[in-house]
Parts: sequence; C-alpha cells; structure tokens
Amino acid sequence: MRSIYTYSLLATLTVLLSCSTTKYLPEGDNLYTGSKVVVDDKNIPASKRKDIASSLEELTTPRTNKKIFGIPYKLMVYNSFGNPNKEKGLGNWIRRKLGEPPVLASKVNFENNIANLEASLSNNGYFSGRISFDSTLKDRQLSVTYTALPGVQYTIRKVVFPNDSLGIGVKLKRVRKKESVLKAGDPYNLETIKGERERIDGRLKERGYYFFSPDYILIKADSTVGENQVDLFVTIKTQTPDKALTPYRINNVFIYPNYSLEAAAADSIHRIDSTGQIIFVDDNHEIKQKVITRTLLFSPGDWYKRSDHNSTISRMVNIGTYKYVRNRFAEAPGADSPLLDVSYYLTLAKKKAIRLEVDGKTTSVNYSGTQMDLSWRNKNFLHGAELFKLKLYGGIDWQQSGQNQGFNIYRFGGEASLQWPRFFPVSLKESHMFTPTTTATLGYEWQRRQKLYTVNHFRASFGYQWKENIRKEHKLNIIDITYSHPTEVTDAYLEQIAKDSTLARVIENQLIFGPTYSYTYSNNSERVAHGMFYHGSVDLSAALFGSIQGANVKDGNQRLLFNVPYSQFIKTEQDFRYYWRFMKGMEWANRIDVGIGIPFGNSTVLPFVKQFFAGGSNGLRAFRARTVGPGTYRSALADSGFLPDQTGDIKLELSSEIRFPIYKLLKGAFFVDGGNVWLRNEDSLKPGAKFSGSFMKELAVGTGLGLRLDVTLFIVRFDLAMPIRKPWFPDGERWVFDEINLGDKFWRRQNLIMNIAIGYPF
Repeated sequence: MRSIYTYSLLATLTVLLSCSTTKYLPEGDNLYTGSKVVVDDKNIPASKRKDIASSLEELTTPRTNKKIFGIPYKLMVYNSFGNPNKEKGLGNWIRRKLGEPPVLASKVNFENNIANLEASLSNNGYFSGRISFDSTLKDRQLSVTYTALPGVQYTIRKVVFPNDSLGIGVKLKRVRKKESVLKAGDPYNLETIKGERERIDGRLKERGYYFFSPDYILIKADSTVGENQVDLFVTIKTQTPDKALTPYRINNVFIYPNYSLEAAAADSIHRIDSTGQIIFVDDNHEIKQKVITRTLLFSPGDWYKRSDHNSTISRMVNIGTYKYVRNRFAEAPGADSPLLDVSYYLTLAKKKAIRLEVDGKTTSVNYSGTQMDLSWRNKNFLHGAELFKLKLYGGIDWQQSGQNQGFNIYRFGGEASLQWPRFFPVSLKESHMFTPTTTATLGYEWQRRQKLYTVNHFRASFGYQWKENIRKEHKLNIIDITYSHPTEVTDAYLEQIAKDSTLARVIENQLIFGPTYSYTYSNNSERVAHGMFYHGSVDLSAALFGSIQGANVKDGNQRLLFNVPYSQFIKTEQDFRYYWRFMKGMEWANRIDVGIGIPFGNSTVLPFVKQFFAGGSNGLRAFRARTVGPGTYRSALADSGFLPDQTGDIKLELSSEIRFPIYKLLKGAFFVDGGNVWLRNEDSLKPGAKFSGSFMKELAVGTGLGLRLDVTLFIVRFDLAMPIRKPWFPDGERWVFDEINLGDKFWRRQNLIMNIAIGYPF
C-alpha cells in the first residue's frame, strides 16, 4: 500500500512540475530542458568517455533554466507569480526579481553546436571526430542528445625546435627541454600548444626580450607521419619585428615620487641622455629615496626580466604610501645598443586619516551592546613609509534575558602600533614580490564584568610578517607579551568559586611571554572550483627562560618574574578548510579545527586566556560561547542564574555549510557544527572532562539556517541554530531530536541561538 501512495505522489509531482514549467510558453514553441552528450566508441575507456562527454556538454548552448536538485526553481517562481502580459502588482514584481523566463527550444542552434563540438574534438586530437544529434519532445519540453564518434586520438611523435646556432634559436633551445609541456607520447591538445607558446614567451621575457610576444611563435603540426601521430615544429614567424628578437638591458630609471595627473607631461620634459642612473624627478622628499630604491629588483645595466618588472610594481604598492603606481618601459632615445628607459609614476595616498565607528551588535553569549572605535593612522610617520596606528575604543554588552542576566560587560582600551615596510632593525636584501613588514604593538584593555570582577589586560609584541608568494604567508613574533591583572573581585564571584574552584583561574595574575609563529596557505577564491585554506600556529611561552631558571612547579620550584608566576607552555592550533563550488553561486564549505596546549615547568595548567573554548558565532553556533565541555562535564552552576566559562587543553571542531544564493545581495546557508574541548589530565572537580579514546562520542552537535547580506565591503551574517546533540547527557541519550518543540516558548528560549556577526564563520 505504501508503494502505491509513493508512486501516486511522484506522478502528481511530475504532472504539477510539467504544468508549472510550460505554463507561459509562446504558441508554437517549447521549453528547452537541456542537452547531453553520449560518446559512442567502445575503444575508449569508460572513464575517458565520461570526461569527453562532460567537457562537450559544457559547450552546448543555450544554458537551461537554473536548477537545484533537478528542479528549475526560478522558472517555477516565474510561472507561479503574476502574468507575463501584466506589468504591475506584487506577483509580477516577484516574478521579475526572483524568477527567470523559460529558455525556449527555438533558441537552440543545432548546426552551431555541432560545429563547436567537432572543433573541440579536433583540438583534442580527434581529427576524424564526428557529431550527430537527436531531439525528444514530450509535454512541450525539448531535450537534445548529441552522439560523439571521436575516432582515434592522435599523439605527439616528436617536437622539433629551431636548430640555428645564433640569436633567438639558441634561447629557444635552452628553454625547450625539461620544462616543455609538449612531450612525445602525449595526446595532441591545442590548449597545451597554446600553453607552450606562453611558456616560451615567459622564459624569453626573463632573458631580456621585452618586445617579444607569444603571437610570434608558430607551432606547426604534421599529421601525415602515420600511425595516428603528429610531429610538432616550433618556429618563429617570418614577420616578427627585429626588436622582438633582440634582448634589452635597463638604462635609466626615472622615479616620480609625487606624480599627479596634472603632471602627466613631466616625463617628456625630464628626459636626459645619460646612461645607467636612478633619477628622482620632482621629488618633494615626502618619503626617503632609499625606501623607494629598495623596492627595485633591478639596477641600470641589468637585463630586462618580467619577474623583476612585476615584482617591483607589487613591492611599490605594498609599502602602503602610494595610492596609485604605474610604470612605462620605452626604448632609450639615441642609444647605440638596445636599452630600455623605465619610468615609475607614484601617486601619494592621503597621509593621515581619522575614523569614528559606532557598532550595534548581538553576541553568541546572548549579549547585546554597542562599541565605539576611534582610530587615527599616519601612512608615512617617519618619512620612511612607516604606518603608525592609534586606536581607542569602548563598549558595553548587556544581557537581554535568560542566563547571565545582569552580568553586563564593559570594556575600554587602546592600541598603538608602528609598522615598517622591511625587516627592522636589520636591512636584508629581499628578492620576492611581497615587501616584508615589521610591527611593534602596545595595547591595554580594561574589562569589567558587572557583579563579578574587573580585569586589566596589557599587551605588547614585536615581530615580522612576510609572504613567500601570493598563497603562503608567515608571521613570527619574536616577543609576544600578555599580562592580565584582575581587580575588584566581588563576593558574588567568590561564592561561585567556593562551589567551583576552577573559576579562580579567571582572576589569577597571568604573565605570558615568548615567541609565536603562524603559517597560512590559501588558494581559495571565487575563480577556483576547489579551494583550500590552512592556518597553523605555535605559541611558546617562557620555554627557554623557564628552562634556564630550572622552573618546576610540581617540585615546588615555581619561579616569579616581576613578582608574578609566569606561564610556561607550548600550544598549537591547526585550522583546515575546504571549499567546493559545485554550481554557480553554490558553495560547500568545510572546516576541521584542532588544537592542543601542554603546560610544563612553571605551570600545571594553561593560563585561562590561552585555553580553548567551544561555542559561539564562529564555532558551535548552536551553543553559547564557552559553555560546551570540557568533555561530558556540566557545571552544576549552569542551571542557575550564572553561566560559568568552560575551557580546555584540547580542542576539536568540525563544521560543514552549504551556501546558496537567494536574491542579489541576499544569500542563504544550511550548516552543521560539531565539537568540544577536553582536559589533558584528570580533574576530580570536573568528572568526564579528560580526553579519552571515546572523544567522538562526546561531541556537541548543532545545526541551523543562515541569512547573509553581502554588500561587497563586508558581510552581515544572521545564523539561527539549535543543538541536536548534548554531550553532558548520559551515553545513549545525547541525541535530542525527540526534544525539539518549536511551538514551546520555553524550549525556544533555551535552545534557539541567534548569532549576528560580520563575515563568514570560516
């Protein structure tokens, strides 16, 4: 009986879908539902036939109506709201803005598609490939099947380069072998041939051939050599101009450090005939000349190199003092040898800026509040492209309802930083395109948690940041100091400590100092289908200092610095992310975040500010920040009016999120988060908190829906989440699907968490 109902439902849905997608088709026309390609050649392996069919299907036109899970949702909206013959009304507005008109079968050009598909087969070595097609019309819906008969794919027998012993032929010989993308035995492929032309051009650009171009390279294919093979002959076109075949050296370098559009004619006015100089034109000495010359990766007399050309531009931009940077290469007038004059036009950015921001926010710990930031920056503080920043801020977070009501948070602070566009104080010769920076920072924050305590945070750091390339970045702080000093601890908080002594760690004096290092790799962008991101960090506090002093708190030999016990530990965190863009506007984002901290020597536990926590708007969104764990432990205070912070030495978080477009700037998401924190050692006051082999059974899990407003400069995020697994429940009862009751006001108050934040969670 159940199968009868299922088939009836499917039949009904099929009829409704068919009607809704063909409702407003023009008389005599049909709906185009798409094309598929079948490769009919058993001599080709099945996996390769699938790849050929997939690549050919991408070339067929027109594109069908947008679909999710095979359903043309935009077309259904178009047909369901309003009438195409009417211009006004809410329904027609929805139809125009959220819908999409039908793609008509009359727009399909079969001859053009066949020509494109056969050309693609030929470009991939199937010179005898042929395409036929058949169409199917049912219920005014037209689908097309193209059948491909590729034939035998030609392979490369050999690649022949010019054999002359003079001029550019010698250069081609030097760049042809090891790095060539054309290999004997590989299939013939037109894109690979184009890539070889680009490769050769790039190598010649590194040897002084500024005026050369890939268009001057001709690669002829001889397919008559037999046995379904081709010989490729690389040559230079006869009409190539002489200067393209001539390597050039750098002559004069003209730098305009105070360039403006009004001074556009200055270049022609200041031409000189001298050879081999770096010449500053109209210099107002706003920035030291050595700062600019340090960005140059070549000197007068060097051969032209495109890598030096591009990297120098990037380095000039990265020093941060200039709003616009452009350059021009030109043949040196009157020179007896092939020389290039180089001109750099640098337009200064506004040196000083002040900014006031007032933000309203709601945090994942159910606090709402405001914060005001007043910042001032000087982009050329000491006339050496140094960036000085000064920020003052203040804010208040207050509890609207539920736990923590009345425990408002007030904070005020400031931070000053000075950044040098080089390694400071040493002066190293850098040869890559990204200018390294040195940053010194000093900061202070006063934080008052009403009814509980006040904490003063002091921070100072000095370190370096540099990039290997556009994907890899390093940050090393030689010294990174944090000092936390609590004051005004209330009797109410002391009463909570009496019930849970671990809360005393929050109000301990904490001194942390030592080097920190982080490495970031990312190839993630909207242009790639598969994006990767990795961030790893290591934090060493007093490792060497404590060892020299022989600190060992377990033996009663705890050491002090400035009359404060300093923290000694090693901590590392690894953040892996993967992004898959499987449809236009659709993205599947995933994250694994793991961390561990190991105290030793002068410490038995990590300092509170360095411990891991779970929950919050960027982690487990279904749980308030610092409320999950450690392990299966649940504080007895959690069910009272006070919600204590819970932290751990080990952290694991897993997140997966499907992101999809809704309408223009509005996007949606469905997400699932899981994770927890644990202690490394047994704590009799926190049963179940120790990390064990059953940690996967102790993960908190939450799920929810999100809305994101993408206004280009930033993203405003609204994520509504609820828990579906609570690790503090008894084993076997932790999944709480049976407790979900959206109609119950009390359940909603205790379980639905609204996260409002700026930017994506990962």
